[in-house]
Amino acid sequence: TLDLKARDAVGHLAPLTGNWHISRYGDAQYRWVDKGPQSYPARSDPPVVSKAGPGPLHVTIPAMSMVVVAP
Repeated sequence: TLDLKARDAVGHLAPLTGNWHISRYGDAQYRWVDKGPQSYPARSDPPVVSKAGPGPLHVTIPAMSMVVVAP
């Protein structure tokens, strides 16, 4: 789990707060079947999107996945 922080104008760290959209994409959404030239996706679903906030932002990043955090 990451506690996301930002630097202010003078360089002090502060927790990211506010409302956020979090998109997660990992093995629950995508799986590849390796069959050489006949390989194909066995599962190809869209990312899971959730909202967080207000308050400090804590994000868990599962192994072998991608997470995008946007305001």
